Formats: sequence, C-alpha cells, structure tokens
Amino acid sequence: MVEQVNYDDTVASHIDMATLEKATDWLTEFRRYLSEGTFVDEWASISRLMGSSAASSPFGGQKVEVAGELWNKHHQFLQAAIDSYKEIARQLKDAADGTRRVIENYQAVEQRNAANAQEIERALSDPNDKGNSTKDTTGGGY
Repeated sequence: MVEQVNYDDTVASHIDMATLEKATDWLTEFRRYLSEGTFVDEWASISRLMGSSAASSPFGGQKVEVAGELWNKHHQFLQAAIDSYKEIARQLKDAADGTRRVIENYQAVEQRNAANAQEIERALSDPNDKGNSTKDTTGGGY
C-alpha cells in the first residue's frame, strides 16, 4: 500500500510499506547467505584445499621454490575475501535493522495521528466539550 505524505504544499513523499517490509526480508536473507550455510562452507572447502601451510599446499610444497610465496598470496586473498564478505554481512544486518526501525517509527506516528484525529473529531462533535478535553490519548503528552 502506497501512502502519500505531504510535508508542506510543495513536497510529497510516497511510502510503500510492503516494499520496505520486503526489503528487510531480502536484506536478512542475503546476510544469512553470506554468513551462514553453503556460502561459508564453500570458503571453508577452498581453505582446506589450500592446506594449512605452504608445505601442505597444492602449490608444490617444498619441491617448488616459490610455493611458500604463492601460498601466502592465495591465503591473503582468501582471508581478505572472507573478511570482506563478513563486513558486507554486518552492513546488511545494519541496513535491515535500520529499515525495520523506519517501519516501526512510521507505524507509531500513523497510530498517534489516528488517535489525535479521533480526539479532535470527538471534541468537535461533542457540543458539551468546551475545549476542556485535555486527555492525552496518543501517549505523547501535551
């Protein structure tokens, strides 16, 4: 559902709550993919295939003079890639959390606005209420 929000006479904003909610789901699922399960298992497989040191690596071990250098370069690349994916996963979590807060804040404001509108409508429709209604129904206080 797209709702139009007018902040003044010249600026209009459209908020699609369903899309925001879908975005949090997508961000969460993509973060899980990067930080759990198959994707992580594949990186662990690559790490095992590389061996724990140059001597046990597929780069020639002690028989090839530059095996240690090759292993170090590949190990550094692998570690940098893993660290990069961990950071992306952290940022995806932050983005999902922030989007959820936007949704929650928007819904809270909408609820307060509805309560305020009901209070105003009640005050205007009650001929006995001479503006003495000061009961706060919004939780925000006067």
